[in-house]
Amino acid sequence: MSYNNKNYIKRARYIISVYNAHKHADVPDTKIVRHTFPKYNIHLSYRQWMNIKGMVIPKEETQLTYSKLFSLIVNLNSVTSAKFSSELADKSSYWVVKINSLTLKPI
Repeated sequence: MSYNNKNYIKRARYIISVYNAHKHADVPDTKIVRHTFPKYNIHLSYRQWMNIKGMVIPKEETQLTYSKLFSLIVNLNSVTSAKFSSELADKSSYWVVKINSLTLKPI
């Protein structure tokens, strides 16, 4: 098992995507674990598969980069006539953007 939880979650997402692609009503889980997973270089016991299948996997985290942030500001500014004010907060590495009392702080 991985020490980094994010790597384990990525691997679990991949395993579940393979499972969902091959699961049908007439195909049991044991057949997928024994025959299908090894074709994708996934070697699990049935107990490990049941632990992954029962996991609550969080949605993927997306990071808002500077270019996406500025394109968002430009697009919103062209669509609406809202006033935007951006300032560099405490001379650190992130921008604080205030949009009608909504504050976004991408890092």
